[in-house]
Amino acid sequence: MSKKKNHKKVKKQPTKQVVVVKAGALDSAAGSRETAAYWSFASNASADEIANVDVRKVLRARCRYEYLNDSYAMNAARNLAIAVTGTGPRLQLHVDRSVAEPIEKAFQHWAKAARLYEKLDLAVRSLVFDGEIFFRFVRDNRTPEGFNIELVEAGRVTSETFGVALDENELDGVRYDRYGNPKSYTIARQPINPLYTGVPIEFERVPADEVLHLFIPDLPGQHRGLPLLQSSLQTLAALRRYCAAVIESAETAASMSMLFQTQHLPDGSEPADAEAMDEISVPRRGGMFLPKGWVANQMKPEQPTAQHGEFISATLTGIGAGVGQPRNIISNDSSDYNYASGRLDHQTFFRYVETIQQRLTYILDEVFDYFIETNNDPAIIPEQVATFEKEWYFAELEHVDPHKEASAAIKLLNARLLTRKEYFAKYGQDSEQQAAQMRKEDELFPPPMNVTLSAYQDATP
Repeated sequence: MSKKKNHKKVKKQPTKQVVVVKAGALDSAAGSRETAAYWSFASNASADEIANVDVRKVLRARCRYEYLNDSYAMNAARNLAIAVTGTGPRLQLHVDRSVAEPIEKAFQHWAKAARLYEKLDLAVRSLVFDGEIFFRFVRDNRTPEGFNIELVEAGRVTSETFGVALDENELDGVRYDRYGNPKSYTIARQPINPLYTGVPIEFERVPADEVLHLFIPDLPGQHRGLPLLQSSLQTLAALRRYCAAVIESAETAASMSMLFQTQHLPDGSEPADAEAMDEISVPRRGGMFLPKGWVANQMKPEQPTAQHGEFISATLTGIGAGVGQPRNIISNDSSDYNYASGRLDHQTFFRYVETIQQRLTYILDEVFDYFIETNNDPAIIPEQVATFEKEWYFAELEHVDPHKEASAAIKLLNARLLTRKEYFAKYGQDSEQQAAQMRKEDELFPPPMNVTLSAYQDATP
């Protein structure tokens, strides 16, 4: 009777499976080994899950670092703030001027004391490296109305458990009602510094009517902002490393006066002995005799390459796209642009600026309403002021060719395709105030003051 042999069973190691999605006619939805790594971070998570507290904390730290150390990143933030706020928006109330002017002057007086326009400039820059900013109404007896605006950085608005929601209606320090409207904000009394872990942090819950939140959502359902710089962050860091490497390479080549190499002597003798990496001092503007059999050669610089400028320009185009700026704006260089190309590239940037200005008008409307509530002078603020229609005018950047702009404006005005109100609004000016000033000047300086455009151009050298 034969004995059965005992065979040891060897467990097979599980092999890694690559799931291939059948996407029908949609190639971009198909999966493969080549695309698996590239799309490994793609997610169907919600907007708030993607922009969670930990992600935003890392992005803020990195974007701030790049903003403070990269000239292009800092220039992008400054250019956006200059284009959006300029010298500050101008308020115009559409009511009788005798009623509107005292109110407008009182608000401008308060805005100057509260340094409102400086804070608006910083708020727009914060969108670039922080992604959001909070405006908080605080008491301040140094201003005419007894209140001021405090800019609260994004990191200070968080839950007392540092991002862990206490209930389902809270998201990182912001409590919402069932309709998604903010009810209150939890704000740290001092900046949260990870270097001082032993210092207790105090929080306060502030009602929503005392806080204004400015950010630009990228996805539906997003409640906290992501830095505008985040999509260009890796390219900015890579460009800075590349430029540093090119400079170091060129500097190394320029620092070496010459390299020495041996050559075969015609008489077959050996060249003079020399140790590897030996150095010979070279006299300035002088000659020297080299050891027997040695030749001096200048080190050839290989960096920057002939395509260095084109590579930098192409990279800056991609970086600028992330913050809505064409290359000649983010680099402050239009040397290779013609007039038409420069204006064409600026069109989308100015439209982007207008969208941010529109968001700022919501903030300014709330600030003005708070100003009205705190002003108790009936001689300046009538009871029906809340019903007055108001507008905010932001000054546009100056035209590079005033002659062409004036000619185009006259044609549009004569064809009734442009109103004087719209024309003055482009410069942040009140059309009614300008009309009143023109009437005064007509009385002080009577004709012949009316000069036609053609006569002015003929007289201009």
